[in-house]
Amino acid sequence: LDLVPEGKNGYIFKAGDVNHLMKVLEKMVDNKAGFQSMKAASKKIIRNFSFEKVAESIEGVVNS
Repeated sequence: LDLVPEGKNGYIFKAGDVNHLMKVLEKMVDNKAGFQSMKAASKKIIRNFSFEKVAESIEGVVNS
């Protein structure tokens, strides 16, 4: 279960990469409609999240 699909409800950046973080934040500030869209997508994604589903995913990987 991927909680942050890149560009759909957020952005992923490498820890410590301040330049990339700055670009991501600028993108979000400059595009308020896009930010609102990401916010809505986050709410939709999290509705499908449960610890049971995460446990099942992990169990599936371990047992494969």
